[in-house]
Amino acid sequence: LYIIKILRSITPRTGFITLYYSEYNEKEADSFVCHAVIDNGTDFWFIPVDRKYPNYDTVIPKKSTWTLNIQRTLFKQSLDRISLFSSVHNIISMSTRKDSITLFGKDKDFSLQATETLPCEYQGTPMKIGIRIKNMDEILSSMKSCSVIMCGRKPDEPVIITPGEQSKDEEVTILFMPC
Repeated sequence: LYIIKILRSITPRTGFITLYYSEYNEKEADSFVCHAVIDNGTDFWFIPVDRKYPNYDTVIPKKSTWTLNIQRTLFKQSLDRISLFSSVHNIISMSTRKDSITLFGKDKDFSLQATETLPCEYQGTPMKIGIRIKNMDEILSSMKSCSVIMCGRKPDEPVIITPGEQSKDEEVTILFMPC
């Protein structure tokens, strides 16, 4: 098992790994659970996945029909404010124009709504996409750059998000699926 190699790499050379697993049932392959215990008391629970992974080249957009460049902190702060007025699902809409985006959140249960327009650089035809606030907030929080660049092909297809300024040590590319 590949997991043994991973566990061995984080275990002291003299340490022991005890591996427990449930009975394998081909009909319920997803419920096949393993439990590894390292002698220092660390527990790992995992489900081995023995499937063919999808061809990511078909998911990642090759050519973009639109590009959005926006200040990261301004975008994040606006998302935080709009989230207070969005429904339980925390989904908002983002409409684009040449030099601005408009974020709109609505909570039908409490008859609340909020709209904010932010400056940005946008190239492409105007469009509207749905954004799950929690996911976008995590993405923006993980970046340190002043701006973020989003690009994609259609409103219902995956979006590529990159920092405006890439670090010399690493290159960050995030795939985001609009709602």
